[in-house]
Amino acid sequence: MKVITMKLKKQLLILISALYITCSAHSKIILWDLGNVLFSSSKIAMSRHVGWWDCLKYAICDFRNPAGLRQKFYQVLHTAREKEERNATICSEPGKFMPNIMCEYQAGVINSDQLRKEIAATLDKLEKRDDIIDQLNERCSDLPFEKFFSSPRERRLIERIMETAFNPAIFASFTQAINAGVQLLQKCAAKKTAAEQPAHEMMVLSNWDAESFQKIKESEVGKPVFKHFKDENIYVSGFFNDMRRLKPHENAFLKIIYQTGKRPSDFVFIDDQEHNVEMAKKCGMDAILVNNGDFATVEAELKKRGLI
Repeated sequence: MKVITMKLKKQLLILISALYITCSAHSKIILWDLGNVLFSSSKIAMSRHVGWWDCLKYAICDFRNPAGLRQKFYQVLHTAREKEERNATICSEPGKFMPNIMCEYQAGVINSDQLRKEIAATLDKLEKRDDIIDQLNERCSDLPFEKFFSSPRERRLIERIMETAFNPAIFASFTQAINAGVQLLQKCAAKKTAAEQPAHEMMVLSNWDAESFQKIKESEVGKPVFKHFKDENIYVSGFFNDMRRLKPHENAFLKIIYQTGKRPSDFVFIDDQEHNVEMAKKCGMDAILVNNGDFATVEAELKKRGLI
């Protein structure tokens, strides 16, 4: 009788171990980026706030394409930290490296008021530089120096872009959910185990300033998305006051691995930036790239891994 009992215990232990290994093999932590994966900014709403009529006058009177204002704005941001070595890894969008001052903002080193104040000072400095160039051009008209601003109108438009992008309340009001990304999140969150428990854990890892993130999280746009994440599972760079917590710095990934106590291979990271995906893989995570909004490929990759 004792021999039979021992055999049953042994078989039971083997069965429990097998079940544990099976569950571990399929249970994953799906780590979501936010920008261009679950949320985006409405370009139409932002353009309306900057001013369509003023952009039209800019095109007619200044003979400039309003689409170039974005690049001009980035030049202003780079000028604000022109004495520093430029960031060459952190991207604000595919192929565009983020200015240092924006990195500090998204890392929580400076807040929105400090950021706007510094940009305003940079605009004043550039305008004074243009005044000096005007004086030089009056003396030497044969080889005119190029001014930074084409007109006072251009400066005003750049100031409006700054207010649109870096006023947390305004920026949050123009943020919209990406339906294709949110639908994939819902499918992943809906997957259950045999015991009707969530099959996977949802987490966030995103470069985002703390002020606008909080407003988005509490908004009608954000609530249906963030209901799938526990507060302790949201890692947003703006709350850490540490430049090394910005992706694609390896610390951004290693901190999550360390704080959760999970293995790197337990994570599946979803992001729209190739630099970030590459670093996640270097840290031992599985990773899926959202390439130019191609969510069909992301869905196929999630299915391949048995996550939806």
